[in-house]
Amino acid sequence: MVSLHVSTIQRYSTKDGPGIRSTVFLIGCNLRCIWCSNPELMLPGDKLLHFSSLCRKCQSCVRAYPDAVYMQDGELHMHKTAQLRSCELEEICPYDALEHTGMQVDPVTLVEQLLKDRIFYEESAGGVTFSGGEPLLQAEALYDALYLLKQKGISVCVDTAGDVEWKVMEKVASQCDLFLYDIKAYDNSVHQRITGVGNARILDNARKLAAMHKPLWIRMVIVKGQNDDYRDLLDRLTFVSSLGTAVKRVDLLPYHSLGVGKYKSLGLPYPIKEDATPDAETLAYCMEVGRNLGLSMYMEG
Repeated sequence: MVSLHVSTIQRYSTKDGPGIRSTVFLIGCNLRCIWCSNPELMLPGDKLLHFSSLCRKCQSCVRAYPDAVYMQDGELHMHKTAQLRSCELEEICPYDALEHTGMQVDPVTLVEQLLKDRIFYEESAGGVTFSGGEPLLQAEALYDALYLLKQKGISVCVDTAGDVEWKVMEKVASQCDLFLYDIKAYDNSVHQRITGVGNARILDNARKLAAMHKPLWIRMVIVKGQNDDYRDLLDRLTFVSSLGTAVKRVDLLPYHSLGVGKYKSLGLPYPIKEDATPDAETLAYCMEVGRNLGLSMYMEG
């Protein structure tokens, strides 16, 4: 049985589907959204994060692994080899300024761990959500985990951007109760600019899931100056409305900058330089248009 490459498991989540849920974050993504708040999940492989706000510059890590990390101009820097020693470096830091993320878990072991919170799922009509990254990039192991959870009577949900071959989506859909489905832009050129890929396959897969009557919660991130053009917002919501009764709700997700610190901890530049918080008028426009189209609209925050 193929293992899942897991970053973290967030317990008692109330934002990733109905009820109380455990959200399993999987590593690897085929989009490069410029606002991504989880950059550590983009590329495959374990990661080492350095939180400078916690670092006391004691250099314990440097003395132990000079081939992996070094001090320069009063700041800690990481060689590429640091990722290979991420577990050791995390353990040696006395101030928790270094954090290793990533573990290989087989579906059976993962499900056993998730079932420990079964009572919370049952009492709240919750369950387990697989997120990322893009969980469908690990479709074989994901299918096994979904199947095992379904056999135990646990509701399962997949949070996806939808940019995979239909045969992959269709197989996973056979074991999935609900999809949290991201529609980041309707215009293909806009989608290409802000995510690095076009959206033809994403929109087509959404249509096919709707035709299967798979329940969909559509997620729309709104980023000022990037995907908040009124024409595109109208086109997005009109498209979502065309999916019919499969769409159970639409969640507006206003941009936030909570991921900035993670980029810094990975030694990466943050792609958005200016405040990209959407205007209240833009969000109100989306809510009004969606409701006029008969959609159940919700806004995070």
